[in-house]
Amino acid sequence: MAEHPGDIDRSVYRAVRDALRRGERPVLATVARELEISQSAVFRAAKRYGYRGWSDMVTQLGHYLKSQRSRSRAADPEAPDAGVELVAQALAAHRGGRVLVAAVGDAQICRQLLIYRLGELGFAAMPFTSAIAQASERMLRERSRGSRVQGAQGGAPGIDFGGVGLALIVNESGMALLPECRECARRGFDVVAITANADSPVAKAASVGIVIKSNKSPLNAYEPNLFAAGALALMERAFARFLLLEETGADPVAASLDASAEG
Repeated sequence: MAEHPGDIDRSVYRAVRDALRRGERPVLATVARELEISQSAVFRAAKRYGYRGWSDMVTQLGHYLKSQRSRSRAADPEAPDAGVELVAQALAAHRGGRVLVAAVGDAQICRQLLIYRLGELGFAAMPFTSAIAQASERMLRERSRGSRVQGAQGGAPGIDFGGVGLALIVNESGMALLPECRECARRGFDVVAITANADSPVAKAASVGIVIKSNKSPLNAYEPNLFAAGALALMERAFARFLLLEETGADPVAASLDASAEG
């Protein structure tokens, strides 16, 4: 019987996943009996994972597993690129924790969508403000001690994740959000910056800097913004990788080392 809320959540998730893989639709009462927990605890676990309730968890997870099986025929989900892997590791290190998101210009749509998606995954995601960063430092530093995950090896820089929270900075120029980036780092946040310039001040000030292809469209031109689209695509891949690590219970460090050895 699981003793800690985190263990209960993980046990419920795996019970649902295993039943779906067997082609069965899991029943709340059955899962509660098998795990020796109350039915309300099972329902709360579904809510903490970001679902509307038990039925929503079963339905959405079923769709996710089906889509993953389809994707695996065309690509290897175990071999993400270094940027995706580092973001997934940062998410794993701060699972269920606080994430501050800052974006500027056309990339502001990324802030709105990322906060929504992170909330679905059980993170306490919110827009960056100086007041929130300061409060987070004060409230979460003690809780975060001892929760460190080493960065990817084999081509990716070694990063220790384990600050008071995670900050995602989406800034095409890598200049406009330098004050926000520096404050998050000063407050003890692990900062992942997505920019279009690896040599920009924001990229250099962050714990991890990831470069996305950019384009500059003329004013009033109806053209897609490649930077914003690329940032969202990268984050969706990182979310999928994070969920895969959660699903398999894999150690991100071991996974990255195994992938490097196999290559």
